[in-house]
Order: sequence, then C-alpha cells, then structure tokens
Amino acid sequence: MAEKTSVGRLMLLPLIICALGTVRGACGATLSVTFTPIPQGTDVDLTAEGPLDWVHWGLYTDSSLDRKAGVTPQIPDFIPKGFAGPFSYADNFNGYSWSDGTPTPAITNTTTGVWVYEKYKGFQLNLPADTTTRTLKVYVGTFGAQGEFEATLGGTRLKYSDTSISNVGNGPGGVYTLTCSADSPGQTLTVKFVVERTFDPAGNVTLQAATLTIPGANYPPTVRITSPADDDNFSAGSNIPILLDAADADGAIANVEFCEGATRLGESTASPYNLIWSNVAAGN
Repeated sequence: MAEKTSVGRLMLLPLIICALGTVRGACGATLSVTFTPIPQGTDVDLTAEGPLDWVHWGLYTDSSLDRKAGVTPQIPDFIPKGFAGPFSYADNFNGYSWSDGTPTPAITNTTTGVWVYEKYKGFQLNLPADTTTRTLKVYVGTFGAQGEFEATLGGTRLKYSDTSISNVGNGPGGVYTLTCSADSPGQTLTVKFVVERTFDPAGNVTLQAATLTIPGANYPPTVRITSPADDDNFSAGSNIPILLDAADADGAIANVEFCEGATRLGESTASPYNLIWSNVAAGN
C-alpha cells in the first residue's frame, strides 16, 4: 500500500512532439491534440495514465476488451471501419501494464492489440462530450502503412487530422493526446484512425489502448515487483528477498507495505523498496 504526499508531475513518456493542433469554437468549445511517438520497448502504465477510465484491446483474442475496474465506463468499444478485421496481434513495439483491470485484474508489459487492413479501413471511437474538460489518450500504430488520425467535436466545426505514424514494415507507434470541452452537454467527440497509404499488401493500422483523465484527477500510485520473478521456486522455510519499484505520477511515495493476504509482513520507506520474507511456509 503506497501513500501519497506532496504533488509533483512525473511525465512517463519522453515528450517528442511531432504534431500539435489547437482549435477553439466561437462559443468556447475547444479541441487540442498532440502527437507523441512512443519509443520502442516503452511500457505504458494504463493504471497511472487513466485515473478516470482506461481500455486495452486484443489481450487474448480480437474481441478481448480489458478496462478499468470499479468505475463507470466512459471509453466505449471501437467501431470497426471496414470488414478486413479486426484481428489480434502480439508483437507491438511497446507494451502495456495495469493493476486495476477487469476481466483481467493485472498484466505486465503486454505487446498486444488489434489491427485492421485495407486502405481507408480502421477504427472509430465515439465519446460523450460536454462542458467538462477531459483529456483522452489514444495509443495507435501501423504496419506497412501510413495511418490517418482524425478527431471531430460534434456540434462545432472543430476538426484535427494528422498522418505522423508511417512504417514500411513493423515499427513504433504513438499516442494522440486530445484535450476537449464542448460548449453544451450532449455532444460527441469522434475519433477515427484509418489506413491512409499502404507499403505492404497487408498494410494495416493498429489500436492498442486509450486512457481518460480530467484536470486535477488523482493519479494512483503504481507498484511493480521486480524480484522474485513470476513462477520462481523456493524451498519451504526459505528467506525470500522481495524487491519492487513504486512511483506516483502526481505525488511521492511515503511508505510501501508488504502483505501476505491480510497479514502485514513489514514496510519500506525508501527506494529501493525491499523486504526479506523470512521462513516462508510451503504453498503458492
């Protein structure tokens, strides 16, 4: 259990901005969009990025949809544009992790997602919009293709279009960050990502995840056990060293508690966070 202290913003991804568009409606509606490449090997923590809601697609099958547990869903499932897909895949250039999901409670660095091929085919998301300012992040990529990302705020003339992601074969993707507010309730933010150009007969666009937050949202702390590894084995009665990473995107870690079920084993107050679990009984 990690407790929060003071506030401080930690950017989880390098900010290499390739495209930026901000448009404002006559009555106060706004739509601001930024594209940021995601370096190969990056592991995006959806729990930390989406305190309001998050979604990941394609974990096991083309219809797999994991989302944030314990909240009212606000990010809808995608609408496929075209009949050539979707299909699931597991060789994305970056991964995704979460610790508060459903139906899969937790996962670490999964490189999965879904894809659709053929020109002008892809994905569409329709999200409710009102006068509240919300920030949506959409994580996408391409294989053997150039993708076109488009965002439109209904009830206005606000529109954004970008073609920054282009890969001759498999390659890195990126995240589009959309900050949006309508000038009245009952509006819709429509997001599309489609194949704009192909370099391969199977050229396609991919959709991996989306996150949602609002200004001032409390980003929860995150914890990852680095040792022992999954499925490690020990003899009964062993003393097992436990090592973990802990972070808080908008605060600081004051204390980490180690527990076996409801039994408290101890705590650590400084990085590297660690504990020796002594004389461990046989079991899982």
